[in-house]
Amino acid sequence: MEYKGIKSIAEIPKQGNARGQEPAAPSNALALPGPESSRDQEKGVSQNALVVGPSLQSRGKNEGGVPGKSTAVIPASSSSSRNFSTSAIIERIPSRWPRPEWHAPWKNYRVISGHLGWVRSIAFDPSNTWFCTGSADRTIKIWDVASGRLKYTLTGHIEQIRGLAVSQRHTYMFSAGDDKQVKCWDLEQNKVIRSYHGHLSGVYCLALHPTIDLLLTGGRDSVCRVWDIRTKMQAFALAGHDNTVCSVFTRPTVDSVPLYLLLL
Repeated sequence: MEYKGIKSIAEIPKQGNARGQEPAAPSNALALPGPESSRDQEKGVSQNALVVGPSLQSRGKNEGGVPGKSTAVIPASSSSSRNFSTSAIIERIPSRWPRPEWHAPWKNYRVISGHLGWVRSIAFDPSNTWFCTGSADRTIKIWDVASGRLKYTLTGHIEQIRGLAVSQRHTYMFSAGDDKQVKCWDLEQNKVIRSYHGHLSGVYCLALHPTIDLLLTGGRDSVCRVWDIRTKMQAFALAGHDNTVCSVFTRPTVDSVPLYLLLL
């Protein structure tokens, strides 16, 4: 039976099985003509047919465990000597659209390894000669920018380190972590010289004002705190947020202390 170029699959001529296997079970599916031209059809070029109906296998069940239900795309003129599985046979057609470039055309210059946990923070020296990294392994590592070699390791935090900042006016580096501690490191002595206490939970971020000796910190207690670096006194406690403060910024061109907070 044929209707507008659509032939019943029952009218497709069957070929004998070379191995003597049983013929495929009858189906009420339709064989749809493929996109080939009429010339190709006259030459016997194979067409793709969409078969929807009972399983083409004479025995067994399909992948879903339900007998007699399958959907497959098979060549309409192919031989029935094989029992096709119920998995779809799909012809991959290349896309006409150009492949998008998800990454910038930069090359990896160097891979620096040494931490035993996730690297949570990084900060560069203003002179661009070294940089520091803070990790979930509770250590701070100082690296040489030119060679990528490890210069030394600082320990003192008892939980993972979330934030680092290097002072532009002093030889100080500041660190903060999940242990609620904010530490000031003297890079000439490589040791902690000050600690700032006040946060009720982990400290996630910190920033230094470039012209004033003020340190800004924010954390899980939803409070941004402003500290005097030298006296270790808390100057302000900016509350009112409903969630974690994960980033703080200051404007370097203003002598006052405007804050930019990014909430999680």
